[in-house]
Amino acid sequence: MLTVVGLGPGSEDYLTLKAITVLKRADIVLTPSRYLNVVRKYAGNSDIVLLDPRNVRGQVLELAREYPDSNVVVVSSGDPLFSGIGKTVLDLGIECEIVPGISSIQLACAKVRTSWDNMIFLSLHEREHISHLNNVLVKALKRNIKIGILTSPDYPPHYVISLAKTYANMYRSSVRAFVCSNLSLENEQVLALDNIDSVDIVRADWNSVLILEPCIDKHRLLYEPTLL
Repeated sequence: MLTVVGLGPGSEDYLTLKAITVLKRADIVLTPSRYLNVVRKYAGNSDIVLLDPRNVRGQVLELAREYPDSNVVVVSSGDPLFSGIGKTVLDLGIECEIVPGISSIQLACAKVRTSWDNMIFLSLHEREHISHLNNVLVKALKRNIKIGILTSPDYPPHYVISLAKTYANMYRSSVRAFVCSNLSLENEQVLALDNIDSVDIVRADWNSVLILEPCIDKHRLLYEPTLL
């Protein structure tokens, strides 16, 4: 039996009871190095294998084929199905159980006190999503929709904010931003930018959650035609 379990944004405080139960029952655990201490604490009697980011598919396939009768646990950061390892496992066609975890997006929204039920989500860790970045920014700024973005080395927060500024000026939108880095960890940083148009430089870790929130001008909505 193979189980993919999300361990949340990083701090042990955000582990679910279900995740702890799965780890305690594991025979073999495949984990990123960042979660090694947590895995050792709750799955100390298991065989622990460090995840190689360059060979995720190969490692998962090998464990699933060699240990079909063992409790094999694959650890994911955040939630397995939002820019996590869960999508990779499902794409391999392996029968598995997915145990959700708390996503950094959820935690970021809680930190800045904004709802995420009407938000567009985009992970720039996923190569196939990068081509949609411009379209998502245009759609969101036209319709005053919030965006939650997981940034990446190639597309860090300052790059996305610069791009958003271009479109905000084009559509005469006022946009505030929140850059949330190292969430739940000791070096956590939440940077609030009231208006991205007045920001020149944003210094933040590339691996951040960026929330862009158009500021709705009620007077403009009443007297200007809707942009289609």
